Amino acid sequence: MRSSKTEVIRQALKEKKERLAAGEGLDRKQRLLAYLENRVWPSLPKGASRRWTKVQEERALGYGKYGEPT
Repeated sequence: MRSSKTEVIRQALKEKKERLAAGEGLDRKQRLLAYLENRVWPSLPKGASRRWTKVQEERALGYGKYGEPT
């Protein structure tokens, strides 16, 4: 008799194999987009998709008030 742990691992591997086989027809760009849509974007907090102002972007990139590196 196999342990239940072994059966759980077997089932997880089987499901993983099925998911991978289902995605074989998709090209790399489609797989990336599907990953972003299903895994990444739903986990972002509200307001994370709004556009940054020029000042916010420059601050994040390390530029000072007049465009000099900080």
